[in-house]
Amino acid sequence: MSSPPGVFFLRCLVIVALASHAEGEMYTSLQNVKQAINVERKLIEYLRTYIDSELERLEDIKRFYAKVSDLHTILYKGPAAATANPLVAFTLIKRLHSEWLNVIHSNEAQENIQTLRSKYEEEEADLPKVEDLRGAAKGLMRLQDVYSLQVSSLVKGRFQRITNGGVIDVCSPAVSVSLSGDDCFLVGKVAYEQEDYYHSVQWLEESVRLFRGAGGQWSPENEGTLEDALDHLAFSHFKTGNVSYALNLSHELLHHDPMNGRVLQNVEKYEKLLGSAGPSRERSLRRPGSSYLRTRDTYERLCLTKGSQ
Repeated sequence: MSSPPGVFFLRCLVIVALASHAEGEMYTSLQNVKQAINVERKLIEYLRTYIDSELERLEDIKRFYAKVSDLHTILYKGPAAATANPLVAFTLIKRLHSEWLNVIHSNEAQENIQTLRSKYEEEEADLPKVEDLRGAAKGLMRLQDVYSLQVSSLVKGRFQRITNGGVIDVCSPAVSVSLSGDDCFLVGKVAYEQEDYYHSVQWLEESVRLFRGAGGQWSPENEGTLEDALDHLAFSHFKTGNVSYALNLSHELLHHDPMNGRVLQNVEKYEKLLGSAGPSRERSLRRPGSSYLRTRDTYERLCLTKGSQ
């Protein structure tokens, strides 16, 4: 009996996840995901408490700012205002000697962030490890391969591939999320570190596009930046033989970081290669081999044909 496409997709997703889990790489079992959700709910509460404490602290600082600003706008405007009245002079000297000092050197901000860190550390044992994160990234790339999925669609939360020149939905989950430039950077970086430039180029291209779309703006939760993505993407293209594009990306990177000596050396190397070799042909990206090649092919034939169980 044939399975509906969506059900079959989920079955194959489980197969890919189990293959990864067997290698100790995946953090995708249902129990682990539920545990991670519960841990993040706690972290959200801790962060809410921290924000409330910081807002109270900032309100105190705003009140002090308003008091001092009003004095300079109203009281100190007249001639010799600070010296004509000894009470005015006293309060001015007191503020400059101690009040400003207390505001600038307040430990409240440090205490607030330390409380948040302590709460985070209480949950740290239940958080995913770096190998879990890397495994999840590898799992995405395997899913991409199994279904010949478009990375540009995955980034938008869609599971699509090109078939006979048209885009088709492999599956439409009830709940999905789009990926950020930093999300794509991490997946691309995992591939890059494995010297898997077939995948790193695709994911880093999306990372650069999204970072550019955000104006290169950095967010505190991000691991990567536009500069990081450009750096990794340029070298990935160089390793695939696309030297001219590697050079263009390196020039863009130097626009953001003109004193980067390593990138300057790369630019010089790329220019020499292009000058000595003449016009180069871009090599097509080829999917790398795998230690699980035989089982991989079996999974892909099973999933792509949507056969019966």
